[in-house]
Amino acid sequence: MPISRFISDLDKLIEEFQCDDRSAQAAFDELRMAVARMNEINRQHSIAQEKLASVLSLAEMKARYHQITYSGVEPEDRDRFLFGECQTGIPEIDDSHQRMFASGNHLYRISNKRDASPAEVTAALDDLISQARSGFDLEEQMMNRYIYQDIENHKDHHGRMLSYLAEMYELASTQPLVVAIKLEKFLGSWFIWHVQREDVDFARHYVANK
Repeated sequence: MPISRFISDLDKLIEEFQCDDRSAQAAFDELRMAVARMNEINRQHSIAQEKLASVLSLAEMKARYHQITYSGVEPEDRDRFLFGECQTGIPEIDDSHQRMFASGNHLYRISNKRDASPAEVTAALDDLISQARSGFDLEEQMMNRYIYQDIENHKDHHGRMLSYLAEMYELASTQPLVVAIKLEKFLGSWFIWHVQREDVDFARHYVANK
């Protein structure tokens, strides 16, 4: 089942629960089926992630030994990473995140240009790294100020992202499209899971203690 159809079915289910004209039991039975479908989607997603990682590793290895070359693919004229619901409600952090999203989108567009040079890719990646460092410093200062107990775990995640971006920076000079493919996957997960979950957890702590 396409994920878009699944989401549409969930929207209908929400409406059914809000409506008094239908038995709640019938809607609950459909909800159980929806949970089962979601579990299957997650299972297939995990399999796809593993296979994608394997293919990326093979492609990277062959490109490193000049067994294949990459041609660019012009991206669609729209943002790849959407700020949308990733707001924390803390203006300083949201402004920082918005700049990171803008840098990520710029890097993605540059990396996929047919005529993109390694210099363009590394310059765009350098901007993203700069935005990430300044944003992480801001977050960690605020976490210290408001005595956030999960700060060390949060700082560790920041360090991992910067280390990964540094690896991509080294790779960008020779394999810009490999960088684009890997960063699309990595940044998509980062913006969703780190910002929407971990940064939002700190935002709740901030609101409760400011």
